[in-house]
Amino acid sequence: MNKELISSRFHKTRETYHNSATVQKDIAAKLFSLMPAYAGNDDNGKDIRKVLEIGCGSGFLSEKLTEKASFKRGDYDFTFNDITDCPASLQSLLDERNISYDYIKADAESYDFGHGYDLIASSSVFQWFKDMESFFRRCDSMLRKGGVLAFSTFLPENMIEIRETLNVGLNYYSKDKIIEMLGGDYEILTFDHDLIRLYFDTPVDVLRHMKKTGVNGITDFRWTASRLTAFSDNYKCRFDKEGKVSLTYAPVYIVARKRN
Repeated sequence: MNKELISSRFHKTRETYHNSATVQKDIAAKLFSLMPAYAGNDDNGKDIRKVLEIGCGSGFLSEKLTEKASFKRGDYDFTFNDITDCPASLQSLLDERNISYDYIKADAESYDFGHGYDLIASSSVFQWFKDMESFFRRCDSMLRKGGVLAFSTFLPENMIEIRETLNVGLNYYSKDKIIEMLGGDYEILTFDHDLIRLYFDTPVDVLRHMKKTGVNGITDFRWTASRLTAFSDNYKCRFDKEGKVSLTYAPVYIVARKRN
């Protein structure tokens, strides 16, 4: 996993990601919709105040998390993190809502965010981690007792077309493996998943979509004319349906409460 390449690719797509990453936007919205029953109050009725978002990107989830906080300056302690600089659009949104927040540009797998969080949230990020299980153990120490970990990531069916055509892809985990990695210190409150297929006119359009959303950070693949032709022919042969070619997203949504 080349973190410098990932950072570079997402930095280059800062202007295109927000409008092109429609699937990621919908995933963030669904994740948030699954959270209120658990992320609004803990068992003692105490409102969640101290919030950490990992990999906030252009702010799809950040916008949701800060909606009800916009008129309660000082009541919330928000920390937003990403591996790249804070986009101007997100900074403008947070400032407009009069939100008190810290923005930390760092690799979340190694940065010390402190502890005592009521909520750690992340959408479409953990699949980029080198060691997801180790990060879950770090969340153990960052969350208070009864704190909530809410996240979306992806299952092995994600972008299966790219894996089968190019033999490259991230190391996605099964549903059972993700639950196993979370460990017994968490009570699973919500577990859901989707299968979303986008359709494009050509395989090259698939590549353009991936470039605009930064998900081509999987590998530093060098395209030549012959490679592009071979890719297009192979992709069409495998995944053409009535003149369109597919790209599959397989998000999984988990909301869990720390027991101790």
